[in-house]
Amino acid sequence: AAANPDFEEVLEEIRKAHVQTREIVERTVQRFDWRPALQETRSIIAGALNNFDWSTLQQDIRKSHDETRTVLTRAIKNLDLSPLQQVVSNLTQDGLEGSALAREVP
Repeated sequence: AAANPDFEEVLEEIRKAHVQTREIVERTVQRFDWRPALQETRSIIAGALNNFDWSTLQQDIRKSHDETRTVLTRAIKNLDLSPLQQVVSNLTQDGLEGSALAREVP
């Protein structure tokens, strides 16, 4: 099926308009003086940092640290170490038997 020539012409006009728009935007952006906007941004950030309540942040960090320590301490206290103790006991017993056997062998 042959393409509709009117449709192709419209597409070509849209492409041309798109290219022209892009060129206009690029030129405008290149000419724009960004310094006032950057200075305003710096001022806003500096003001925010100067007005920031660092003590609250420190308190929050300490609280989080204390909560983490409490949770870990509780977890460690509730940890069942008997399987690990059994393994250590077996290794120690094997080690003692091994060294006793080694002493018996001439």
